[in-house]
Amino acid sequence: MVSSREAIKRSAPHIYLSALPFASKDRLIYRTFSPLCTGLITVDAFGIDQHSDRLAMVLTGHSGPGPISYSPDGHLLASGGHDGTVRIWDMRTGEETMSLLLSESDPVPFLAFTPDGNSLVLWSGTGDLYNWRFSDIQAAPERLYGPIDKGWRGTLSPDGFIFAFPQEDHTICLLRTDTRRIAMVLSGHEDEVWAISFCANSKILASGSRDGAIFLWRYDTGNQVRLHAGRQDVYSLSFSPDCSKLAVAVDNMIQLWDLSTGTNTATLGDCDESNSQLVLSVQFSPDGKSLMSILRCLSLQLWILDDDSAAGAFPVGLDSREITDFTFSPDGLYIASASHEEDDVIRIWDASSGQQTIQPLADRTDFGYLVAVSSDATFFVSESTDEPKNICVWDTHTGEMKFSLSLEHTRTRAKALVVISSDNRLIAVSSDHTIRLWDAYAGIAIGEPLEGHENEVIEVVTFAPDVRWIASGSGNKTVCLWSILTRQPSNFGPFFCNDIVCTIEFSLDGQLLSAGDKSGHIHIWQLETGQQTCKPFQAWKNGRGSESMAFSPTSTHIASCGWGDGHVCHVWDMSTGQQVLSLKSDRTPIYSTIAFSSDGQHIAAGGWSSSVSLWSATTGRLLSALQAYQAYVDSVTFTPDGRSIVSRSQDAIRVWDIQDACSLTAAEGCDAVVALASSDFDKDGWLLGPASQLLMWAPEKCRKYVQVPPCTKLVAKRRVVITADESGLHAGENWTACWRGMKPSNLM
Repeated sequence: MVSSREAIKRSAPHIYLSALPFASKDRLIYRTFSPLCTGLITVDAFGIDQHSDRLAMVLTGHSGPGPISYSPDGHLLASGGHDGTVRIWDMRTGEETMSLLLSESDPVPFLAFTPDGNSLVLWSGTGDLYNWRFSDIQAAPERLYGPIDKGWRGTLSPDGFIFAFPQEDHTICLLRTDTRRIAMVLSGHEDEVWAISFCANSKILASGSRDGAIFLWRYDTGNQVRLHAGRQDVYSLSFSPDCSKLAVAVDNMIQLWDLSTGTNTATLGDCDESNSQLVLSVQFSPDGKSLMSILRCLSLQLWILDDDSAAGAFPVGLDSREITDFTFSPDGLYIASASHEEDDVIRIWDASSGQQTIQPLADRTDFGYLVAVSSDATFFVSESTDEPKNICVWDTHTGEMKFSLSLEHTRTRAKALVVISSDNRLIAVSSDHTIRLWDAYAGIAIGEPLEGHENEVIEVVTFAPDVRWIASGSGNKTVCLWSILTRQPSNFGPFFCNDIVCTIEFSLDGQLLSAGDKSGHIHIWQLETGQQTCKPFQAWKNGRGSESMAFSPTSTHIASCGWGDGHVCHVWDMSTGQQVLSLKSDRTPIYSTIAFSSDGQHIAAGGWSSSVSLWSATTGRLLSALQAYQAYVDSVTFTPDGRSIVSRSQDAIRVWDIQDACSLTAAEGCDAVVALASSDFDKDGWLLGPASQLLMWAPEKCRKYVQVPPCTKLVAKRRVVITADESGLHAGENWTACWRGMKPSNLM
């Protein structure tokens, strides 16, 4: 709920209307208050990273936050900054309770609470070590020792009496904080010491160095044991809570050592020596069931350990900002991270691992860029983001990859063209001047590549509805036609256009072929004779990018849209070349893709509006504007039965029920779920009603992946399903009706 603080400050009712529904189901606050409310939206999040939606609090005030430390009871968090200040935060409210200016010009590189929680041990950029007692916040911090050259690599013992820090001569000094004297100097490393860690329940200290050695020391006697002597740099060390294991950050991986046997039992991360993502810091969670690490790119990762063995460990990305420090809360329920240079804030994350999210795409975190979807939405095709890039075919229902099509040695364009036949049996792929056909079920290439464009890169590929023909257009102003059965060119063609071919369309009966070029002209040919049916007519202004057109089922009209036309789609009489309808939406998108329904009753279009517009094909009346919450809708098609629209964005597929979509405009009242289907969030995450009233607020990570009626299916890496019960939503002036327990005023 604290993460919703800004929304609640703007509108207190949204404690109940927005913050509560979006709270995690396993949170105490949700379990306590949700049963006392009615008429709220229900939010179910799927596929969202276990921790990426767990932001609990944001602390602002530092200019460049650095080290952070929890008090032993977890009620306070201390932070040091590059601005020379130390700040103390109340973790129950997120408020700053006290602050200290340690230096006006030097950062605060190290701080730690003492075990009693009554003071902080601080190392300043000037090199001095201090103790700041909270009992007298007016008094200046007490200087303990200094100067220390490498105090930022130091650490405080669990009992608070020893501060260990490395020196230039590769030794480790143990300073008694009570007597302010050096108690012992540990010698053994042959290079700079970069990591020091204390064991929580014994007099053991571990150290790691650039020489690759890891030592275990008895810091009451000075006795040492060399645990490991390697060639890789050791950047960080962390004991498990029971001191049975030691996590070691070594180059680009984390090693787990069993201290009872002195053996390396597991390795986490990429063992490829060419990987430059070094692990700079590592820390065990208080229960020992997970590890947190910072990579060289300054992103934060959480490693969940499987039955304490790490055999099945996997990383969960938490934050990709420039992280300077992190720490677990003493109870292990939260993780604090400090980010520098990008936004200068401290974030508190929910680290509980009890919630298991459902992945719509099983075990897949990235399926690349969506490039095609089958007409029945049972499978889709994506282009991988790896090199060499491949075309991957996925099962929509299971999320499993069916097979991969290699594009090695065939790519001359930035992105491959991928088209699926209407019967969903064939996949056509072009990444150069040829077309390759694949069996969509078996993933087997069919015959030799189709060639005919004289080494000119193909710009567009289209199947005929009856899958008898396949046509392609290229930059040399030509359209080529091949027989699917024989894979030979037709007796007619190539067909010529006025400019670069940017779109091709077959009529539904397969008798006509049309092509649109970048000069804005539409050309139409009879496939039986190869003759043009009419003089080319200008359907859009000179093209600057994507243009699209679609035949009506009766082949008497053609719908078009293009960047040159901007916010308007047109319907043309093919016999005369005259415009008969002008299609507009109050959302004023730039349309780039258009389609007719199979019964000829509807026209749908999408583009740079994050929405799909639906019109009556007979009157041109706008029936619905469906919000897709993406930057660009690059494809819209109707399902063969004409009941649904399938829209595709770069990273999501949505299936819309047409009947439900048409009923949206007839909906009355202030229904936030209905409004969601046709409205977008503003920059602050609010959904506004027709009178600019605040209907609902959503966390940032949820806004792009919302699924609400009439969207019946969302295929994406993440999905946020919003529904409402039959009692209706209590929004607007009657919002207090949502409370069926005690009066809300008693809780405020």
